[in-house]
Amino acid sequence: MLNKLDYSYNNENSLIHKINPSIKLLGLLFYVLFCLLKYNNYLFICNVTIVFCLILFSNVDAKRYLKILFRWFFILLFLYVLMYSQNMVIRDINVIIFKILFFVLYFKCLIFTTTREEFGKGGSVLLNLFNIIGLSVRRIGIDISNLFSFIGFFFNNWKDYYTSINVKGGCADLSIFDKAVAFFREFSNIWKKSRNDSKQRKKDLLNKLYDKNLHNTYKYRYKLKWYDYLFVIIYIGMLIFYILKVR
Repeated sequence: MLNKLDYSYNNENSLIHKINPSIKLLGLLFYVLFCLLKYNNYLFICNVTIVFCLILFSNVDAKRYLKILFRWFFILLFLYVLMYSQNMVIRDINVIIFKILFFVLYFKCLIFTTTREEFGKGGSVLLNLFNIIGLSVRRIGIDISNLFSFIGFFFNNWKDYYTSINVKGGCADLSIFDKAVAFFREFSNIWKKSRNDSKQRKKDLLNKLYDKNLHNTYKYRYKLKWYDYLFVIIYIGMLIFYILKVR
């Protein structure tokens, strides 16, 4: 599964691709948790190192990550100037910028190494683990997967439309009003197509989740490997270190 989008799943067979999707999502939650907790040099270095290792072993072309950095450069620069204008300590500003930057890289690494379906299933497993208020986790898992499918389908169609306009020479002979009408008409058509595709995908997934022979709903199950356990152990070790030495 290789989408037309720049920020899409990368069909490789790396170690990071093999990590359980629920474990990768759990790791992202741990990353955010350590970013919000009291700052510690060792934990900060460990957090950044984990993200760097994920990127290194993902077998994704470095140019894709560099493109992300380029697109976020002006946002981070704006945040830096804003915090500096508020007379914040330079070290604190640098730490915040690095936390945001590596969060973006972590999230993009998940997108590059995890399919939409795996995102939905992994999210469902996590919700099932923390299902305190009786949520319909399989439905939520389907909705998560369906959301990614909708976004991908919409932007793929929009990119095809934009490319076809450029091939045809654009709409140079149209007035601004006519251009706006054509734009919104096409936007509406693509939105409807994406919504219909999304509804059909959701319907198909719901049908797959119900086993008519067993009269039971299908539960997502993943067999954990050694690298999944290692990933969790590292973050649990960091959490224990924080409780014992930092808090």
